[in-house]
Amino acid sequence: MSRAQATNPIRRQGIPRVKLIGKAFSTDDASDAMFLASVYMLIPDPWQSEILNAWLSRRRDGKLTHRRCGLAVPRQNGKNGVLEVRELFGLIVLGEAILHTAHEIKTSRKAFLRLKHFFGEKADDPDAKFPDLNALVASVRNTNGQEAIFLKDRWLVDGVEVRSVGRPKGRYVEHIARGGFIEFSTRTGGGGRGTTYDVLVIDEAQHLSEEDLQAVRPVISSGPRGDSQIIYLGTPPDPDKIDEKGGEAWVRIRSGAGAKDLAWIEYGAPDGPLPDIHDEDLLYECNPSLGVMHGDGSHGLDFETIEGERADLTPAGLARERFGWWGNPEARSHRGVIDMDQWRNLLDPGDDLPTRGLIVVDCSPDLEWTTIAVATDGPDGRPLGLVDRHEGTGWVIKTDDVRGVVTASGTLVDLVANLDEVLEVALTPSAKVFAAALTTADIEHKVLTNSDVGAACTAYQRMIREGETRHVGQPELDQSAKQAITRYVGDTQQWDRRDKRIDISPLVAISVAVHRWALEIAKPPPPPPPPPETLPDIGGRGDDEDNIQSIGF
Repeated sequence: MSRAQATNPIRRQGIPRVKLIGKAFSTDDASDAMFLASVYMLIPDPWQSEILNAWLSRRRDGKLTHRRCGLAVPRQNGKNGVLEVRELFGLIVLGEAILHTAHEIKTSRKAFLRLKHFFGEKADDPDAKFPDLNALVASVRNTNGQEAIFLKDRWLVDGVEVRSVGRPKGRYVEHIARGGFIEFSTRTGGGGRGTTYDVLVIDEAQHLSEEDLQAVRPVISSGPRGDSQIIYLGTPPDPDKIDEKGGEAWVRIRSGAGAKDLAWIEYGAPDGPLPDIHDEDLLYECNPSLGVMHGDGSHGLDFETIEGERADLTPAGLARERFGWWGNPEARSHRGVIDMDQWRNLLDPGDDLPTRGLIVVDCSPDLEWTTIAVATDGPDGRPLGLVDRHEGTGWVIKTDDVRGVVTASGTLVDLVANLDEVLEVALTPSAKVFAAALTTADIEHKVLTNSDVGAACTAYQRMIREGETRHVGQPELDQSAKQAITRYVGDTQQWDRRDKRIDISPLVAISVAVHRWALEIAKPPPPPPPPPETLPDIGGRGDDEDNIQSIGF
């Protein structure tokens, strides 16, 4: 019997799995925001009300309790409905300047159209659904990618509050506050640069890149009202494709949940193993709008939608999109990608010095450490990897020109000289600083691309899993293997080198060396040279001496 049959599946619906918020002195603004929205048939569900209480709560000094807010909830549950209540109140009552950003232009455009529904197509729109809200509109900008709604300023005229674009006529006129406005843009379009806002909305945060966050985050640093707020909304990113171009910032913000200024509310399955995607209890817990009739009479998620997703998505994809499952991204950042038990199984004494090898040089991005790796013949035809790692770059190769005579020295020069056969000398992109010296020393070499290194990263992991390579158990290599993680750059997997506290150049160098060794060994042998031509028989007794003499030697 499943849990769904044994219990009431909706008993925990609407209760977030994670709710980390600070202590509030007042939630009056939240109550006012919900009342205002309900007048225009935007009626929050109970679970949405709790989120608004967190977002709009205030401290004893009147400032917002949370300057940063994060909401993670599976798709189509109504997170944008919560946001619309917040934006309506911010525009109409608080007079906030709001920047609403999304990853894709269609998402940004959709959010604009939903909010424009309340205010009308333009100022003085005779067809506006809510004339009283349209009366507040100064202008509406419909330009694709630059959509915006601007409200009129608030004035006190002879003791009566009015809305006006310019200074209204009256005996005693006082400007109370500027009109609120909201602009919509994509983050990749550079929206928001050069303008100051009170509220920054980061929708589709699962695609948020570090670069985009760095570009857009400062727009609220000096908000006109002195009470700025940033709101993040999204779903879990794909754990296998998290990098600085998408998802990493969202994961990092989530990892800071519990900070005093961050309200973090999350609906979803716990981190860890893949959740049971057939567990009906869990489905309700993760989806607060499943089977719900909203206050405006519309329906929330239904089971037919879920069944369609089951048929179209992989179990991991369904767990992520419908059950709000984050995988185990934090464990990835500490565990590394190499099974260390298997790594220890690949240990080989490597007592004999290599007689032939393929050499790869790699540097840490800051050039503080350099590694020379050699791939050579190992037991049972499996390539054996060795490394030599030291601080700096000066020990690798030095060239001197004394009166036109060039000499070269260093570990790399000695290694090339001492090997009977060198299949290749290769430099990773970070080690191309040695290219000029190698050219001067007349050492043939190749400068690799990031794609070359990415291919080696993928191949070496497979070789470790399949037991197709060996190493000699050097401490610097063991540590590098233990700490290394990977990331996706485009469609290629790369060793992740962004943590400057960890030098993984030994692993990068050996993976490239072993991979390229395997490629070289796999090449078909060159065809044998043609046999020498047979000398013509010119006569005589047929012995060699007479024949040689007879042809002119």
